[in-house]
Amino acid sequence: MIDLDDVNVLRALDKSNQLALMNNWTSSITELKKRLHDFSIPEDYSWKDQVVQYTSPEKVLLCGMGGSAIVADYVSNLLIDEIKVPIIVNKSYSIPKFVDEKTLTICISYSGNTEETVSCFYQALKRKSMIVTISSGGILGDFSSKIGIPYVKLKGGQPPRTAFPLLYVSLLKVFEKIFSITNIDEALDESVALLERLSEQLSPEVSTSQNQAKKLSLLLYNSTPIFISNSYCSPVSYRAKCQLNENSKMLSCYENLPESNHNGIVIWDSLKVMNHISVVLLRLPNERPEIKTRVEVTEKIMNKKTEKIFELYALGNSKIAHQLTLTYIIDYISIYLAFLNEIDPTVIDGIDLLKKTLTKKHGLLKNIKELLQD
Repeated sequence: MIDLDDVNVLRALDKSNQLALMNNWTSSITELKKRLHDFSIPEDYSWKDQVVQYTSPEKVLLCGMGGSAIVADYVSNLLIDEIKVPIIVNKSYSIPKFVDEKTLTICISYSGNTEETVSCFYQALKRKSMIVTISSGGILGDFSSKIGIPYVKLKGGQPPRTAFPLLYVSLLKVFEKIFSITNIDEALDESVALLERLSEQLSPEVSTSQNQAKKLSLLLYNSTPIFISNSYCSPVSYRAKCQLNENSKMLSCYENLPESNHNGIVIWDSLKVMNHISVVLLRLPNERPEIKTRVEVTEKIMNKKTEKIFELYALGNSKIAHQLTLTYIIDYISIYLAFLNEIDPTVIDGIDLLKKTLTKKHGLLKNIKELLQD
C-alpha cells in the first residue's frame, strides 16, 4: 500500500497536480467574489429578430451536467428558503415545456461546450427565455458575448470537477444580483477563513496521524462507501459519490435523510455481515431534532452489520460554510483514495472516449453552432 506520508510518491502520482488546485480554493473564491461585485444584468439581449427583456423571473431553470451541474444542486437546496420562485435543476438535452419569457434560464458549463447544456441554451433562446451563462469560454461564452447575454467568464484550463469553487461562487453571485439576497459575501468570507485552516490541516505534508482526510481515506480504502447527508447539504453526499467515481475510480453510493429511512434503511435488515460497506454520515451543527433521532437510529441499525461507520461534521455558522467545508474535506479524501489505488486522480479515460465517440457519430455541437449563427 502507498504511504500517504511520502509526499514525493503522492506528487509523482498526481501528474495533473490536483493537490495544487485544492490549495487554490481560497484565493479563487476571494478573487472571484471581488471581480463579480459589479456584475450586472442588462435590460435585454437581441437574437435574430427577437429582443428579450430582463424582468423579475417567475421561475428559474438551472441547466448543466456533471461537475458543472452539481453547483446547481447545491445552490437550489441552499436558497429554497431564500427566494419565492421555484428553482428547477435540469440535466438533460432538452428543457421543460414551461420555459418561456418569464423564465430565467442559467446555463452552466465550465468548458462552455457541454453538448447537453449548449442544446438547452439554444432551446432557451428559441423560447425567448431570459438567460445567464457561466463558463470559461466555448460556444456558451462566445455566443453570449456576441448577442449581449450576461456571462460570467471563468478562468479555464482545469477539470470541471476541480472548478467547483469558481462555479459555485459564480452561481451564488448571479442569484444575489437578481434576487437581492443578503449576507452572501459574509458567508463566503467565513468559508474562506475555515478553508484556509483546513488547507493547512489536510495538505500532503501533514502526517496521517494529524490529517483527517488521510485517516478517513485509509478507513474507506478497499470498501464501498455510502455517503449519507440531509437538508441543504444533501447534494454534498451526491458530489462525494461523484468524486470517488472520478478521482478515486471507486464504486460509491449516496443517500439522504429523511428519504433513505423510507427505503434504503431496509438493506441493513440482511443477516449477512456487511463489512465491505463503509458509511460516512455527513453531519450539520444545526440539525433539527427529528433528523438527529433518525441519524442515531440509522447508525445503531447499521452498526450491527459493519464497523466502518464514520461521522464527518460541517464547520462554521452559515449554510454556505457548511456546504463548502464538507465538500473540501471530501475532495481531499477522494484524492488520497486515488493515491492509495495508485492512480492519477485527474485521468478520466471513459468520459474522454465517450465524448470523442459522440462528436464523431453525431456532431451535435457543430450543428447547434451553425444554427446559432444562421
